[in-house]
Amino acid sequence: MLFCENARRHEGSFDDLAVFVSQIEAAGIDAGIGLGSVPSELSRNAIFDALPRVRLGQPGPGDTLLLVKGHELTDNSLTRLRRLGAPENLRTLVLGRFPSFQSVIGAKMKLSYALGENPEVVDVPAGLGVGSHHLPVFGVKAARGRGQDSRPVLLLIGPDLKSDTQCQALLALAASPRLRLIVLTDGETKQEFHKTHGQAVTLFHFGEILPVALARMVDMALVFSAPSSSYRSQALLANLVVSGVAVADCSREKGHVKYASTLLQGPTDLLATGVYLFGGILNAVGMIGREIAGSRFAASLDGGEALLALRRLQAPVEVLAGPVAVGGTAQRSGRSKVLASEFLGGSEPVTPAPARETHPLVFVPTNGVGLGHAQRTSLIASEIDPKVLTPTFAAFPSCMKMLKSYGFDVMPLVSRSGLHRVEHENDLVNYLRLRGLTRGSKTLVFDGGYVFDSIYRSILENDLNGIWVRRGLWQKGQDNSIALDREKAFGRVIVPSEAFEELNEGYSQGSHIRSVGPIVQRLKMTAQRREKLRNEVAARYDCEFRHLAVTMLGGGVAADRSAQITAVCAMMAGRRDTLHLLVVWPTATVEAGAYAWPNTRVVKTHYASALVAAADLYISAVGYNSFHEVVYNRVPTIFMAQMAAYMDDQQARAMAAVNRGCADIVAPDEMLSLRHKISAFLDGGRSGEMREALSRLTLPEPGNAEAARLIMEMTQ
Repeated sequence: MLFCENARRHEGSFDDLAVFVSQIEAAGIDAGIGLGSVPSELSRNAIFDALPRVRLGQPGPGDTLLLVKGHELTDNSLTRLRRLGAPENLRTLVLGRFPSFQSVIGAKMKLSYALGENPEVVDVPAGLGVGSHHLPVFGVKAARGRGQDSRPVLLLIGPDLKSDTQCQALLALAASPRLRLIVLTDGETKQEFHKTHGQAVTLFHFGEILPVALARMVDMALVFSAPSSSYRSQALLANLVVSGVAVADCSREKGHVKYASTLLQGPTDLLATGVYLFGGILNAVGMIGREIAGSRFAASLDGGEALLALRRLQAPVEVLAGPVAVGGTAQRSGRSKVLASEFLGGSEPVTPAPARETHPLVFVPTNGVGLGHAQRTSLIASEIDPKVLTPTFAAFPSCMKMLKSYGFDVMPLVSRSGLHRVEHENDLVNYLRLRGLTRGSKTLVFDGGYVFDSIYRSILENDLNGIWVRRGLWQKGQDNSIALDREKAFGRVIVPSEAFEELNEGYSQGSHIRSVGPIVQRLKMTAQRREKLRNEVAARYDCEFRHLAVTMLGGGVAADRSAQITAVCAMMAGRRDTLHLLVVWPTATVEAGAYAWPNTRVVKTHYASALVAAADLYISAVGYNSFHEVVYNRVPTIFMAQMAAYMDDQQARAMAAVNRGCADIVAPDEMLSLRHKISAFLDGGRSGEMREALSRLTLPEPGNAEAARLIMEMTQ
């Protein structure tokens, strides 16, 4: 392995180092970044860039120390290298921009003293066009990413989006059915464009995606920005050129064609871009790209002497048991050390393991506790023929028992905890786990409302077919701009519809959006089966009853319903003819007092559906799964909506059933009216009326099997 260290430690040079290591990884060279090169402060994107590449401990036997910016050696960096604890005979390669041969000799002498070995020094040539780099700029050939859409993908790098005229021209270009459009710009411009024009255009900001991942998406690139000294920008351009992307210089200065005459010259104004593309260039993209890839300029992007030296010094690559190789003893002082030791797997060495089995189809249900999402994805996964493909899950511990009981393999994800200092710390661990699990996979299926960094980056960096199962009915005024922005990582969005048409609303458009019927567990609850189950419940709880009531007010973290549960239990305590089942998920916390109420039994189970279908009255929250089981299984129900700001619109969903005479509703603070409604259901015949009204509904065909088919389509 190449153990990479910066001669000087600061955030700017660290971003260059992280990009460089991602480049040499893509070129097939095993590499990592030494912990000593990690600055104490990093942006969120920089942390995710660095995390899978940081190595604990010191170089081991057979490793090579790679020191970059070797011309900027200081006494502090020499002291740090001397304390590295490297093994004897450590091979060392130094990259830098040395002003003279004498400075090379000086660097070698200092490093020989610090390391006890004579290093090899390579002078790095200048970068592309402007600026001098301390790392070699080279291109990595990227195979075109997976996807069902065969239209060419056009990348615009740094277009002028300050004027409304240019923005309107961009929107017109994005609306063309002949291509797909991606824009790379700075973070502020991206934010302002989305604020003004919504999500109609796919935008990345420069630090959001690594050059290797972006290059594999693209067929043609128009570069509107002037030549940049940014290593990230130059690495992207190099990747595009060697990958056979048709690149055109659209900058006002035409600075790119001055050092690379093989590039096309394009218009500087977005208003002229359509004519330029559709006038013939677009039809010749493949031929142009092959010409550029075969040019002398492309050949010059091979990394030169530096990359040759890296390949020569590379130790044999071992297959590792996880997404990172960890060695040595972790130190736990300072933020950068916590970053590595907390999120790269601990302090013990990882023993090399046999190559693991790849998982072509990975399901990831998340958000909150994640039980509802896990239940929905398990219904879809159960429709996939295991002889063709066996789904694998990555899920929170709360969901694992349920998923395993359905016969699925599950990798645990880490839930957010009050012990985490910042909200995304658990997601750093999940990123490493998902990155490792999905390496070699084809497809990742995500079910949730917010696309976490771990999922977003795993799809982009492992070149996966991303599929988002996204239930709708977001609340009015809810800000979902970040979630919708990350839709660009998904080649397909499957939208399970609501049972009632007025509840269905589109949040984005395109051929990648596919609607299916409601995802629901529909039970065949005959009268005989219902009676048999009720008798079994009576025997289990040694309680004869006339009426069976079930309360289940939500398994997530949206609201504390203990007051409402206590009120319901108190109301049921006076009903001698009623057995009340308080149903919660196995991982839920139930107040001790709930176990003491007469006529109430606490039931912890993943399999509440049958109990609900056998009930005379169901008191329920109005989540997607619960609601559709009520409607499709014809359960007399009183709804009590949860309305946390980040949830779907449970009130609207409940009212759609209430307005059809198929359910009743009570507000969480209207417990007095709940008593009257319970009496009407159990004593006044309203339960039977509700069953009759539900039986008259014409409902859409469930979409379980169709969702599975759409997923399988993406795995081919």
